[in-house]
Amino acid sequence: MQTGDLIYIKPKSSSKDDEDYVGLIVHQEQVGSNHGGSTILYDVLLTETNEVITISDIYFEIWRVE
Repeated sequence: MQTGDLIYIKPKSSSKDDEDYVGLIVHQEQVGSNHGGSTILYDVLLTETNEVITISDIYFEIWRVE
């Protein structure tokens, strides 16, 4: 995924099927080591609230809107 992509996000800990959100990636950054221990942080503009939040691929399922 890259900056400018429209995405769906859902908390991995959520058991609700309807708890997914739509957002726009405004910035992304890889943090951690490059030896399998890295993660990606995404700054996402949420469409429901017009707020920018930072999420990671550790705690959220993230997939692109096709």
